[in-house]
Amino acid sequence: MRVDDTVNRAYRTTFGEYASKLDALQRLLESNSSTGNRLEAAIEDVEVARRAYQSARDVLACELGVKSALVAEAASR
Repeated sequence: MRVDDTVNRAYRTTFGEYASKLDALQRLLESNSSTGNRLEAAIEDVEVARRAYQSARDVLACELGVKSALVAEAASR
């Protein structure tokens, strides 16, 4: 059961971006020199990246579900 490379790549890319934004936020919090504006911007970046990741994850899960259903249907014939 092979997943479309575009869907797989989008999932991996958005996960990497989400992790990167979380790391940047963590570094900002640990620096103790963050201003309110920088902190708000970093939190917003994390939220945008999270939504993109969740969307890509859902598309991947849907595709896996469809492929899984097709395999099950073919096996029952």
